Amino acid sequence: MADFAVYAFGTIFQQVLTFAAGILIAHTLGPAGYGVTGLLRNFTVLALVVAPLGTDLSLLRFLNETQDDPNKRLGSVRAIRLLVSLWSGLIMLCMMGAAVLFGKSFYKIDSFGPFAVFAFAALPFMADIAVMGATFRSMRVPVFQNVINLFVQPVLRLGLLGLFLTFHAGISGAILSNTLAAVGAWIGLELLLRAQFSKRGARMSWRPDLSEIKHLFKYSLWLCVLLFLYSLIRNMDLPVLAKYVSTSQVGSYAATAVIAQIVLAFPQALSQTLGPRISQRYHAGQLDGVREAVLTYLRNAILVSSPVAAGLAIFAPWLDVVFGTRFHFDPKLSFILTMAYYFAAIFGSMGYCLSMTGKHVAEFFILLLGGVVTVASLLILVPRFGPAGAATGVALGYLTVESARTLVVSRVMGFVPGRLRDLLPLPICLAAALSTSSAFAYLGIKHGLIAGAVLGVLYLLIVAVIYGSVILSKSERVFVLGRVYSLRGRSSAV
Repeated sequence: MADFAVYAFGTIFQQVLTFAAGILIAHTLGPAGYGVTGLLRNFTVLALVVAPLGTDLSLLRFLNETQDDPNKRLGSVRAIRLLVSLWSGLIMLCMMGAAVLFGKSFYKIDSFGPFAVFAFAALPFMADIAVMGATFRSMRVPVFQNVINLFVQPVLRLGLLGLFLTFHAGISGAILSNTLAAVGAWIGLELLLRAQFSKRGARMSWRPDLSEIKHLFKYSLWLCVLLFLYSLIRNMDLPVLAKYVSTSQVGSYAATAVIAQIVLAFPQALSQTLGPRISQRYHAGQLDGVREAVLTYLRNAILVSSPVAAGLAIFAPWLDVVFGTRFHFDPKLSFILTMAYYFAAIFGSMGYCLSMTGKHVAEFFILLLGGVVTVASLLILVPRFGPAGAATGVALGYLTVESARTLVVSRVMGFVPGRLRDLLPLPICLAAALSTSSAFAYLGIKHGLIAGAVLGVLYLLIVAVIYGSVILSKSERVFVLGRVYSLRGRSSAV
């Protein structure tokens, strides 16, 4: 429970500091600087999916397969980390070389090569951090990884960012703050991992059993491909968009996308325990249990995410209060991106129904189709429609993947994910957000921090009334009221 509390609070803390760093970059460097850093961030994320070769996930199973001697395979970690470091170093050098040789001519961004070198230098450290994180989790001591990754690294990055920007380091400073923070986190995790190995008496070997390494990578490479295909949908928009529009337009689009992705937060946290539950119940032959787990997840995710998605989609013009007046937020663009991420957030759980029940081949072809649709849509639509084409490409990619997943799950599992009542929250919340926004526009209320806060509170009050009277079932209302009274009791006791 303590480890979960650290993870839950740390995730919120990390997101808040990451968002604060983005706002600092936006206000200091403007849309153009924000666009360059966003472009390089997307490239780094795509590379980071491939760099660990899937070992950041497969190690969890690999290191826990030998129950008789938990330390038996820990000695292989050093060799695995070495292989990942060599591979990620090769990726880093290739990406640096491509950026230096072709980056400026392709993107028409001055100093793109040096910026890319600073950004991609973090790749081997970040890949090794991912492997070490999996090792800590397999040793049942995730608190070390959580403290470093969720607390220390964000604080270090924000501190370095503030220091660099104070001394007018510009885009280079913003990028270097991220790279140096990754190096600092790597040093901390390395020291902690060595201490844990010494405490457990585990020996780190450069010559592990090759058959075991082969066994690991046979599974991890499959995971790596699946993750990369899905990552293409989320991260290929900026690399294509930056070819055809100015960096200022890229910056405004990137800011819109970052805000739209907030809708993913709760469903992703909620789905952390969904995969194991589906796997356990499916292999026990409890298909009704699988159905119950999926329907419960969908209901909870929809209830919480619908007000968030509606607010983000409709209140987009007010985002200049946060990012500054130099940014332009297109309401249509925000609506498309928010709905795309909402759809992915809700129905992304269908991926667990496939991957956790042995349907890896079906999942592979679905993700492959989604990746092809995304890239093809971006290449066709972006040159003609710019940011709107990029948003549409992302939406088509997610729509393809999640629709195909849902159809396959319905056929294989024998039930349709969701209920008719689950269709109500989103359109009702959209109507509430649109009505509130229209009322403020009719009254001529200008954008501002206080006015924005009042707008948000008023919208949430309207949603609360509608939820309580129309959307929530009797049992759900009782549960919510019970939680409210419980929190009030705790606060009174304090």
